[in-house]
Amino acid sequence: TTTTTTATSLKTSSQIIIIKYLSYSLIATIIGIFGGIIGGWFVYFRTKISELRIGIFNHSHIFQTFIIVFLTSIIQYFIPCLAQPQISLLSELFGVDNPGDRVEEICFSPTLTTSILLLFSGIIKFFLTILASGLRLPSGVFIPCLAIGGCFGRSLTTILNYYFDLQLDLTMYSVVGAAAVVAGATRMSASLVVMMFEITGTTSFVLPVLWGVLLGRQFGESITQEGLFESEVRLRGFSCLHPNVLSTVHPDARAVDVMRSHGFVTLKNEGCILRDLINIISQNHSQTGFPVVVNEETNNNNN
Repeated sequence: TTTTTTATSLKTSSQIIIIKYLSYSLIATIIGIFGGIIGGWFVYFRTKISELRIGIFNHSHIFQTFIIVFLTSIIQYFIPCLAQPQISLLSELFGVDNPGDRVEEICFSPTLTTSILLLFSGIIKFFLTILASGLRLPSGVFIPCLAIGGCFGRSLTTILNYYFDLQLDLTMYSVVGAAAVVAGATRMSASLVVMMFEITGTTSFVLPVLWGVLLGRQFGESITQEGLFESEVRLRGFSCLHPNVLSTVHPDARAVDVMRSHGFVTLKNEGCILRDLINIISQNHSQTGFPVVVNEETNNNNN
């Protein structure tokens, strides 16, 4: 009888562990999917806003910068979770709660009201970052995307804990949400997992973060084929060699074999004097870079 009771208890304990593991994996999957969709929509809306900005405010950079900075400052001032610096916000999302501070208590106490406020803050941060990114100011998108994903992951986890009493780790799923949004926006993978590990310093987060990053990147690509950096390169008109092209190029191929020849001006490595450079630059206002290539005649003579 004792042996039967022990076996039954062990079986029940193993079933509980499996159910908890599956529930934790399911939550990480949900956060990864929605995080990737958020990242993909971030790239989509940011590209549309940037195209609109280039068409309307192309010659009034100071005016649009003043308007957007003023607007974002006023809005964030009245939202407790966004009024503090972004680094402080991330430290609270990824670190240990400190209920002694009023702002931190409002934003990070494990209550239903707090989760709704945090979700609202993430939505506001999403749209404000879309407006602010692309300005001629040192305002990046990597840290804001981490904050958006962290707010989403922590808010969802707090709601699940409130209704289902799952006792989920708020910090872990905040990191998973942050990594998923960044992966959906930038299409980073292994390097992003390493960075998140360095930020948190916890090895127990590696597996759920890796799963969230893989899902985030996959579902981000379902929204837009271009990542955040690829779309910025295209909008700025920078020359870029796509990785898909490199896979079809012979290892001994030269740059001229893969470059588009229509209207693209290059400089020869020999036989070009200062007067020629001035003439080329003055006649090509739309082109901002001039690659230096090997002169065909010189190359043939050497061969």
